[in-house]
Amino acid sequence: MKKEKIQAPKGVSEYVPPQSREFEWVRDGLIAPARLAGYALMELPVFEDTQLFTRGVGESTDVVSKEMYTFEDRGGRSITLRPEGTAGVMRAVIEHNLDRAQLPIKVWYSGAFFRAERPQAGRYRQFYQVGIEAIGLNDPENKPKRSKEQAKREADSLLVLIKSKKAIFDTLVKTISDDMGSKTNGGDYGWFDENKGFVTPFKNAGLKGTIGNISVVETQFGYHIIEVLNVSKTRHTNYTIAQIFKLIAPSDETNQAIYAKANQFGGENNTGELFDKAVATQKLTKQMADNIKEGDRQLPGLDQAKELTNWVYTAEKGDVNIFSFNDKHIVAKLSGIKNKGVLPLEDVKEEVTLKAIKQKKSNLFLEEFKNKGNGKNIQEIATKLKLELNKQETLMPESRVVDLLGIDDIFIGTVLGTKVNAISKASVSNNGVFIVKVSAIKTNPNNDFKETKNQLEQLISGRADNDVFEGLKEMSDIEDHKSRIE
Repeated sequence: MKKEKIQAPKGVSEYVPPQSREFEWVRDGLIAPARLAGYALMELPVFEDTQLFTRGVGESTDVVSKEMYTFEDRGGRSITLRPEGTAGVMRAVIEHNLDRAQLPIKVWYSGAFFRAERPQAGRYRQFYQVGIEAIGLNDPENKPKRSKEQAKREADSLLVLIKSKKAIFDTLVKTISDDMGSKTNGGDYGWFDENKGFVTPFKNAGLKGTIGNISVVETQFGYHIIEVLNVSKTRHTNYTIAQIFKLIAPSDETNQAIYAKANQFGGENNTGELFDKAVATQKLTKQMADNIKEGDRQLPGLDQAKELTNWVYTAEKGDVNIFSFNDKHIVAKLSGIKNKGVLPLEDVKEEVTLKAIKQKKSNLFLEEFKNKGNGKNIQEIATKLKLELNKQETLMPESRVVDLLGIDDIFIGTVLGTKVNAISKASVSNNGVFIVKVSAIKTNPNNDFKETKNQLEQLISGRADNDVFEGLKEMSDIEDHKSRIE
């Protein structure tokens, strides 16, 4: 039985080889400077409490009022797929008390973000973003209270007083410390590990110290007096690793050589017949782009395909042309044109043949079920037909998914229309020919369907704008050719 092909939802961007390699180059190229500048990774959840965005981004903005994917979880909490990164970063900084450590806090993040808007060229419902945030940068007008030498002498003097027990650590923090974060907690930062957002010298003084050790540590923010109050019994060895990053990309010489080769191929094989013959002779692999629409800006393996798409709509069948992109050169042949209306048989012969074979097989299977599908029970029928009986303990109609078949609405509908212990008649779906027997029906009298209702309302409201727009396009007598002048 043939399974229905499941495709990615409309409006999402996904990257598969070899295009995924280009995606990695771009992402890693954006991240590398941040790493070199001392920014640390902050991995954020893809969904947050809805209030985070309504407060942080603003209820009157288009992002909050029109573009957020918001839903209720099973606990009745309002949850939103993240539309941007800054709000999540600030929430994490406050939640984990990073703002009470030394500033600035420098982090970078990368991942998928979501906006419920109508998909179009360059705008997706799921998109990818790299962001950097620097929180609490020093005010250039805030001049230091003392020189570096003066600060060091003062720190050393305080260290002597603390070690000789002539001064109490907590009292000095409250009366002398310039770190406002320390003053609020008496200088006690609690337990922390190597993942805590402190600067490295400050962090190492605690992680590498022993109980009772008091020392003066220098960082880019000044001198710190640090006392190790306790050490975890599960302490482990840490390693510092250096990384040298270099983007793997073709050199100018390689790029020019590939262009010359493509230009020669296109010049020598400038007709559809010569093109096909050369591809076969040189054992080249063709990449097909089917059903190209006039406004398409992305094609398989190409993100900026405007020039190629415009050529497709002005060229004749069999025309050959050369196109250059940032990292590739393409020799393209227009292999076919599908005009509006009923297509010629030769253009759809393969597709029609497959459908005809499928329909013929369905009729043969139905006839076989009719002739041999008589029995006292469904197991006996399966034995007569030499088929394996597949059992599914639980079938949730709202999921539309059937074991071994995937999504099959005809199968689901047949199940819903069959009485308990009855055997249905043979039916045809997109996935095959079948009969079913319903063993039992379980109902939940306490189910108020509130969650299901909310999910359906969210789904319908998210599709409304796009469906209305597509409906207006179909009803209008307007042809969209704006891509020719963009």
